[in-house]
Amino acid sequence: MHAESGSLKKAFGDNNPLKGYYLVRSYASDSGAYESVCELPLEEAIAKCAEQEPNRGLDDERNPAEYMHHRLETEDWLRSKAEESAVRIDRHHPVYFAFTNDLKTVKDRMMEMRPDNTVIDIPAEKLDLSNWSFTMDDHFFADHVGGDGSNLEDFEQHPLHGRVMSATDLVDAIAAHGYPQDETKHNIEAQMWSSEPIMDVPNVTPNVTPAAKPQQKI
Repeated sequence: MHAESGSLKKAFGDNNPLKGYYLVRSYASDSGAYESVCELPLEEAIAKCAEQEPNRGLDDERNPAEYMHHRLETEDWLRSKAEESAVRIDRHHPVYFAFTNDLKTVKDRMMEMRPDNTVIDIPAEKLDLSNWSFTMDDHFFADHVGGDGSNLEDFEQHPLHGRVMSATDLVDAIAAHGYPQDETKHNIEAQMWSSEPIMDVPNVTPNVTPAAKPQQKI
């Protein structure tokens, strides 16, 4: 899909400040690349979360129902803040990507953590990012209650916690704060609010890396 407007390419021409950065996503190989579990009916979403990601939760008991309720609540906050940042919202629930300038390390880590997943990557400079928002660290860290991450006592704070940024905001943030030097300590999460990536140049498609260890069907 080719974009007509609203892109960094339009704003910066060939001097795209995000050249060398990538959007990377790992997803279950038997699912669509841009599906969100949050789009399912609640009980079905909870069951799928428990099946695919049993270790995700908000406490030591790893309660998938509590996790899903908190995720939906946080996404409401995320959507509202993205709209305030002039991000174009074309879907109710976003799809999540890593934003990085170290593609190999991030891809290798994703494939090691979930070898039965497929990984896609897209150069940021090739995308119309009008439908994308960005947060420093996982959007849960933005703390939709306090708005500044102040209740995340176990995590190192960052000045960008609590902000939901558009692509132009992200460019300014990287200029002001730099890109995280240690992505295991801080990293940038990207949220896509369109049904699929909208390319800013023709004849470009995401790079797809098949699962290293395809899931065995029983």
